[in-house]
Amino acid sequence: MAGIGFELRKIYDEQTPLSKEKAYGYTSLIYVGPFLLGFFLVGLVQVLAQFTLVDAASRLQVLTAITYAMLGSLGLQSLVSYLVSRYLADCLYQDQGDKILPSFFASSALLLVLGAVLYGLFLLFAGLSPWAYLLNLLLFEVLTLIWNAIQYLTAIQEYRSISKAFLLAAGILAVVGGPAAYLGLDQGLLIGTCLAYGFILIRMVGQILLHYPSNHRLSFEFLSRVNDYADLAFVGPLIFLGLYGHVVFALYSPLSQSVSGLLRQAPSYDFGLLLAFLLPLFGLVTYVISVEVFFYPHFHRFFLLYNKKGNYLSLRQAEREMMQVLQRELGYLIWKQVIATSLLMVVLNLLLLPMEASLPSQSLFLLNQLCLGYGIYGIGNAYLLTLLYFADYRGAKSLAQIFALLSLGLSALLAWAAPAYLACGFLFASLALVFLARRRLAGLQEQMTYHVLGHPAQAAQSSKDRYQKLAQQLEKLFAKFE
Repeated sequence: MAGIGFELRKIYDEQTPLSKEKAYGYTSLIYVGPFLLGFFLVGLVQVLAQFTLVDAASRLQVLTAITYAMLGSLGLQSLVSYLVSRYLADCLYQDQGDKILPSFFASSALLLVLGAVLYGLFLLFAGLSPWAYLLNLLLFEVLTLIWNAIQYLTAIQEYRSISKAFLLAAGILAVVGGPAAYLGLDQGLLIGTCLAYGFILIRMVGQILLHYPSNHRLSFEFLSRVNDYADLAFVGPLIFLGLYGHVVFALYSPLSQSVSGLLRQAPSYDFGLLLAFLLPLFGLVTYVISVEVFFYPHFHRFFLLYNKKGNYLSLRQAEREMMQVLQRELGYLIWKQVIATSLLMVVLNLLLLPMEASLPSQSLFLLNQLCLGYGIYGIGNAYLLTLLYFADYRGAKSLAQIFALLSLGLSALLAWAAPAYLACGFLFASLALVFLARRRLAGLQEQMTYHVLGHPAQAAQSSKDRYQKLAQQLEKLFAKFE
């Protein structure tokens, strides 16, 4: 989160009638804007699909393929997301900007190869034509690179560039994909989608190349430094499994229907998924503002006293103030998340109840479960991010494991035993995450001095170079193609 804090505090210090709204808007554009705009593009595809001459089966296949590509690319990128973010933060903090571009090229190349193998094998059993196969694989690879590039862009606060790129891409999709599909060109919408996301990727990579020092070689050093924070590397994939695993089970449960080969859809489950997913994004924006504006000054003062050898009384006072502010802001976040979740559920039920007969079976009941589950997850995610803020990577990994196991296990059971309650598995896993993460944070507070200053140093001393050879081997392999 380094970098945004200064801007947010400056906005709050303005003390204007709209300073708070400006801070929320600024944070939303940086952290959730790209995802919201991505969902907007998917929605635009669905709208355009209703006004084409392509048959309904082909339209459904394209829409389902886009959903799979987004879900799969997010899952693949989660393998390196937390690791790359930490490496990027270290490089910026240590003023080693010349290492950033090599890490971007290396992580992108690694994801491209893995994606081509894994998703390429999946598409072989999706019942697609050769032309559709290539377009779907291309879309998946482009999306994977976009999610990877977003991490580098948010670090330099290029939110305006990201937003403009997505808006221009929407125009490309409408101008190219819409007419192509309307004229009956099979896969026309998919072609437009590939061009739109391709344009976004070109704009993003251009901004990255302009900002960071020029260095076009590949470096897998970020893998070799996993030794320093090995537990952190597993948090991303585990959270992804817990957050989206229930969706995969829904796609292959009795709620679903076949589209083409392994491609399936679950209309009653997919109906409310996008709306429900807005809730944890609201919690993330609130958390960033709370931490950077109110908590960070106390956090910074606490460490400053240690570095300047403050006396015992001043250190204890700084620690108490820091934790009091943290508890207060987390309390505010919980109430805001509860209110936002309740309001969304009430509004959606009022709007959709009169139309329930025309909606997919059980969709409204599942929507309420999803909204409640994702609302609770937003609170659990705030506690998890706080543990990461204090570098409790081992605790975060343990919680992510429990969250993933509960979400996957209960969803697998409910998908066949009680499909109408499928989302309750994710709901219960989110409740467990909140309860356990809160307990972990409370225990952390009791040993704050030891954990923050003593434990990381001991962990660093005991680490082993388990990933050094892997990084070297990958560099040798990719060097042949440079």
